[in-house]
Amino acid sequence: MQQLLTLIIVAACAAYAAWTLLLPAALRRRILQALGRQAPPPPACGCDGCDRHPAATRPAQDQVVHWMPRRRG
Repeated sequence: MQQLLTLIIVAACAAYAAWTLLLPAALRRRILQALGRQAPPPPACGCDGCDRHPAATRPAQDQVVHWMPRRRG
C-alpha cells in the first residue's frame, strides 16, 4: 500500500513538472483547446513572473532597525 501511494505521488509530481516546466506554452494551449478548456492569455512581457507582481511598485522606503545587543550575565 505504501509503495502504491509513493508511486502515485511521484507520478503526480512528474506530471506537474512536465506540464509547468518542460512543455512549451504553445503546446499547452493546444492541449487545453483539444480538451475543450480555455487557455489563459499569454503574459504581456513573455515571462511567467511579472504577471504576479503589480506593474507600478512603490520606491523602497527607509526602514528603521532597532539593534539591541543581548546582555550576558
